[in-house]
Amino acid sequence: MKLKDWKPYNSYLDQVKKMIEIDDNVFGRIVYDLYWKRSYTLSFLNKDRDITLVIDGDEDGDFEDSQYKAFQNFEAIKTSLIPDVEDNLFKYYLANISENRDKFGIQSDKMAPLIFNKEGLDTLLDLKQVVVIESFDSNDLNIGLVFDAKWEPELGIGVKLINGKLVEIGYQDIVL
Repeated sequence: MKLKDWKPYNSYLDQVKKMIEIDDNVFGRIVYDLYWKRSYTLSFLNKDRDITLVIDGDEDGDFEDSQYKAFQNFEAIKTSLIPDVEDNLFKYYLANISENRDKFGIQSDKMAPLIFNKEGLDTLLDLKQVVVIESFDSNDLNIGLVFDAKWEPELGIGVKLINGKLVEIGYQDIVL
């Protein structure tokens, strides 16, 4: 059998063909593979994190003006915004600690340990994505932060930012 006749190989080629790459003036070199994305580095809890920048949109690469403004605004204020996000994530964790510890029983010290400062979140949260969310013509500047969370392994944690302000912390689906 020749490689070109092997179905998994042909399926892989079909997927590669669907990937589109553009060099956007604001977002940089991005690739479409179900959504637009590229590598991105963001400081969180005093460590640079290599994550994914995700831009909502169709494969045509026609983004809303509010998405461009949201990302530019985020870039301009992230050094002052991220410490506020960290503080609020710590408060969110503490507000739910009893429930989470009860949920895990004997595994609670591993899955939802007692922590005494925001730096304790470092082993509990894994920042995965910054998402530039479509506003659907509302002119809001929408950004989402997506985390894997040890205490919420199935649903993760999302942080929703609108117009440069933290408005909600909850499951990842608030930003996806």
